[in-house]
Amino acid sequence: MATTLTKEAAEVLGSASYEGAAGDPLTVLQKTKPSPTPTTTPPTTTPPTSPSPKPTATPTTSPTTKAPSPTATTTPPATKGEIADGTLGWGVKQSFRAYVVGPVAQGKVTVSAGATQAAGNGAFTFTDATGTYDTAADTLKAGFKGAVNFKGHEENGKYGLDLTLTDLKATLTDGTGELSADVTSLGERSQDVVVAELKAKSPDLTAKNDVITVNDVSATLTEAGAKAFGDFYPAGTALDPVAVSVALTDGADLPAGTGGSTGSGTTGGSGTTRSTTGGVGSTIGGGSLASTGSDVPVAALGTAAGVAVAAGAGIVLALRRRATTVE
Repeated sequence: MATTLTKEAAEVLGSASYEGAAGDPLTVLQKTKPSPTPTTTPPTTTPPTSPSPKPTATPTTSPTTKAPSPTATTTPPATKGEIADGTLGWGVKQSFRAYVVGPVAQGKVTVSAGATQAAGNGAFTFTDATGTYDTAADTLKAGFKGAVNFKGHEENGKYGLDLTLTDLKATLTDGTGELSADVTSLGERSQDVVVAELKAKSPDLTAKNDVITVNDVSATLTEAGAKAFGDFYPAGTALDPVAVSVALTDGADLPAGTGGSTGSGTTGGSGTTRSTTGGVGSTIGGGSLASTGSDVPVAALGTAAGVAVAAGAGIVLALRRRATTVE
C-alpha cells in the first residue's frame, strides 16, 4: 500500500519538507489470533511503521472487558442495617386481660395508634417497626407503634384501674434482651420502663426472604414492670410470650398474625380504636374469673382474697384505696 507522509510525520522527522512526500510502501499481514509477534517485528527505521502498534491495542482491551464480572458476583446479602418494617405480637398477660373485662373489674380493653387486638379478647399486635439489626452479631433493636389501654372498676366516671402501654421497644442480643414501654397508670406516666426480660429459644437471628422472625420469646416481669403495673403481679411473673417479625427491605412480606402470643384469633382493624368490654357474666376459657381466683392479680385481692374473689367487693375497695393514694 502506498503511503504519504503527514505534517505530523514531518515534524517528527525534523523537516517540513517531508510533508506530502511519498513514504515506503506498507504491507499488512493478517494471521490467526496469536498475532502479537508480527506487530512487534517492524523496526523503527521507517516512520510509516509507527502506526503499526495500533493493532496491539485491541488485544490489550479484551482483558479489561472481563474486569466487571467479578464485582457482579460479589453481592452477598447485607448482614446488618436499618429495619424497614415489622410487628410485635404480645398479649401482656391473658389472665390480666380476662380480669379487666371479667365480672369483678367489668372494664374494657382498647387499642389505638396502629395497634390491633385479636378477636375474643386476644393478644395485641404493634406495628411499623423501626430500628437496627445485625445477623452476624445476633443483635436486634426495634421500636413499635401502637397503644393499648386497660380500664376497670368504674365508679361515677372514675376508674380504679386505668393502665396504658405505648411506644414498645424490644432488644435481643444472643437470644436475651428486654421489652420496654411507656407506661401511664392512673394518669401518672413513666417512660421507657423495662417491663420484661426476654429470652428466645435460640440465640441465632436468621433472615429468610429478607425477614427476621423470632416467635415464642419468653417474657418475665421485672421489678420496674411490677411497679408500673401497680403491683398487680410480683416481679418474676411469667407474662405472655412475645413474637417479633422485622422486614429488612421495603418489599419483604411480613407474616400475618401475632405469632407466639397467647389468645390468638383474627386480628382487628388496623389504625382504628376498638375495645373489648366485659360484663358481669364475662368468661374466658370456659370459666369465670370470679369463681377461679387463681389468675386474678395478687395485689388487687388485698388481704381478703378468698372473699374478694367470690364477691368482688374487696378488689374494688383495694383499687379505690390505691387510686386515692396515687392521686
